[in-house]
Amino acid sequence: MSNLEISSLATREERIGVRRKRAETKLRLEKEAREGKKQEVVVVEEVSQGQQQTGASTAILERIRTETWDELTDVRVRFDDTENQRRIIEENNRLDRYEALQIEAVTSGRKPLQSR
Repeated sequence: MSNLEISSLATREERIGVRRKRAETKLRLEKEAREGKKQEVVVVEEVSQGQQQTGASTAILERIRTETWDELTDVRVRFDDTENQRRIIEENNRLDRYEALQIEAVTSGRKPLQSR
């Protein structure tokens, strides 16, 4: 399998497996060559153009799906941040109003009663 075909595989595990198998085969052949053993004929799998296109299309769809989920996550994070900021401001305003009411109650309780 060429690098282009490997990169078009759907999952990371598949790509790792293909690369690992290729490396193991290469190491085994090198070892046999050093030992003077007869080398086995390596049969190269031919991938049809339809299978190549399917792999490429699957990789493109996977990339688009990943990008879309990343964009959706970014939108959710921005919305959550905006909502949290709004709630913080609202809570601060509520506390300010409560404090103003407390001050008003204390100051009105201290004022001497004026006769009518």
